[in-house]
Amino acid sequence: MHHSAALQLQSERDADGLTLVLKGTMNAPFHKLRAVFQGLADRPMTVDVHALDFVGGDGTRLRLVSTRDGQSAGLRRGLLQKAGVSREFEWLDSQEMWLESAEKIASLIDSESPCHQYLESSSTDDALVVISRGE
Repeated sequence: MHHSAALQLQSERDADGLTLVLKGTMNAPFHKLRAVFQGLADRPMTVDVHALDFVGGDGTRLRLVSTRDGQSAGLRRGLLQKAGVSREFEWLDSQEMWLESAEKIASLIDSESPCHQYLESSSTDDALVVISRGE
């Protein structure tokens, strides 16, 4: 199911903290990932990245949740590590923010050379998210 052209979801810890990396070769299906983020921007929904058929990885689990703009009041936006589970994360954000991430992935796809993009959420996140292509 997960072949070498798939994207890999991994969590990496260093001195700066935790980073979730979605990486693939120059030919990996980043357009499918962009479509997922576009979907989150279009309507409130939940996506389990680790369960997508074009994503493999090291057992890291990442759930993306989009909320209607203005409806996330009272909900803590951003990327949270599940308590007591080292490799399980949930990222809750507004449709507007998912659109911003989709646009960043689009620019990554348009690049002729290997590159990466940091997807911003909030400064209180438990981890950074990096999309890496061909690196």
